[in-house]
Amino acid sequence: MSRLRDSYLGQGWLILLLAGAFGALLAAVHLKLSPRIEDNIQAEITREIPGLLLGAEVLEGASIKIEGDLVTVEPAVGEPRVLTIVEQPSEASALYRVAERDPGHLLGWVARGQDHGYADVIELLVGLTADTGRITGIYVLNQKETPALGDGIVRSDFRRHFVGIPTDRPLVVGADAAQSRYPIQALTGATVSSRSVCKIVNDTVALVKVEIAEEPEGSNARP
Repeated sequence: MSRLRDSYLGQGWLILLLAGAFGALLAAVHLKLSPRIEDNIQAEITREIPGLLLGAEVLEGASIKIEGDLVTVEPAVGEPRVLTIVEQPSEASALYRVAERDPGHLLGWVARGQDHGYADVIELLVGLTADTGRITGIYVLNQKETPALGDGIVRSDFRRHFVGIPTDRPLVVGADAAQSRYPIQALTGATVSSRSVCKIVNDTVALVKVEIAEEPEGSNARP
């Protein structure tokens, strides 16, 4: 009996030691890769910002060249457009001021927001017009929602519902949508994920509006 007990204790300590070792190893790997992961996320944000403000159709067949805070969009038809993307101090996860380099007027804003979805945290990019009066589009930066259900939030047919919607009232989804001026149709079988997206958009828009309103007069005219 004593040997059996010692054997169980030995196995228990071995499991604890292995768990601690693997945990430390994973933490070290994550720490080492974090800068590279964040760089990749930032590159993805920069690539998606033009589509959020210019429209997805402008980017069809277009090439995008990134040089620091300058992004050149060369569409399949038409003249190239050079955008200046500058990150602003913000209470949001990130806020970007986007302007045309030529003639240099403010094109709009893109904010990064997040909240819990059904399975895990959902991260979005939310595009807004220069006066923050309308949503120009959303992009799902990160999600781990249920496959074939909640992960439908990444589809263009769902995200298209948000394009052009005024920001004077909060968005509503699901059973209450019929009573809203700006209803969003929930994904079938994924009402929680759909509501989470709307909440992130509403919260992000409200925060950006406050911050833009607090800027000195005339500061929105140029980057």
